[in-house]
Amino acid sequence: MAIELYQPLDADFKSKIQTLESPDQDNLHNRILRCTNNMSQGCIAGVYITTNESNVDESRIALVRKPKIAHACHIGFSGWHNFDIMASRHSEYGLICDFNPNNKKFIEMTLFALKYTRSRKEFLEKMMMATDRIAQVFDFFSPNVSKNFDGYEELLLPSEEILSNARQEGSWLFSDGAFNYIKQLALDDKITAVTEDIRNTETFQKLVKLFHEEGLTIDTVYTSNICDYMHTNADKEAYVSTIYSLIEPQTTLIHCPIDRSVRLQQQVVLGGELLKNREDISGFFKSTIVEDDDIDSIGSSRELVYSPDDLLEEQDDIFFDALTSQNSLAE
Repeated sequence: MAIELYQPLDADFKSKIQTLESPDQDNLHNRILRCTNNMSQGCIAGVYITTNESNVDESRIALVRKPKIAHACHIGFSGWHNFDIMASRHSEYGLICDFNPNNKKFIEMTLFALKYTRSRKEFLEKMMMATDRIAQVFDFFSPNVSKNFDGYEELLLPSEEILSNARQEGSWLFSDGAFNYIKQLALDDKITAVTEDIRNTETFQKLVKLFHEEGLTIDTVYTSNICDYMHTNADKEAYVSTIYSLIEPQTTLIHCPIDRSVRLQQQVVLGGELLKNREDISGFFKSTIVEDDDIDSIGSSRELVYSPDDLLEEQDDIFFDALTSQNSLAE
């Protein structure tokens, strides 16, 4: 008889997402949660559900071909693309970070839905419904993917972005096998989301120490195009310092170094190669380093215009209504 990978909803289910702490207070999941930076209120444009980066297939092939390592841990920033990487590498643990506290909120919504839905189809239906409803009320998600990938005309609804992603080979939502792998990690409390700015190197050094104490090895690190927003020399130095605190010789870094000749092109580089040339940061920043008083216009960040705590209950209501709805969206 097949074992169903899901937890039934009970009368107290609505309060569970507000903490998502494991019953075991001293386990790795809870110790990582305590590292979250509640003072961080950063935001670029909103929460990124999937990715619109190029060269993703090439990165996936490189990750699949790389020999698996024991007790592999993934550390990444942004949204669901981290799950793509974790499924391809069979990571034993995943840490997802962002300086936007709403990213943590979204990942925790995702983990909750993974635990309390019975199948990939049901998960898609519930998350498509929930994200569209949240987007109708709040400026929560980033306009990340469009029908015209050369620009942002005809922006996709969150549900359209999710369904499009589920049809792409390499997505964790493309197959039951990849989906169930991530689902099992969620059920085992082996995926944790925290809020932190990548420039706060000390926090990430603490997190790496926690992983090492558990016998985990940093297998993959995903930073997307965060380097686009490292405007000053101080920003860049802090960013690179954090990267070097995360990588080991066997670590694979997946990132999009600044290059104005291409649009968000992923590159895969081995930690050992980076560690050989610690003084050379050109692999991270392909454009000229900007002085502190000469801010580049390639990207900008902003503070959240509201406190996520103020909207927590209303967002939860929308999410739980969608989670328990009998309506169907996925085809």
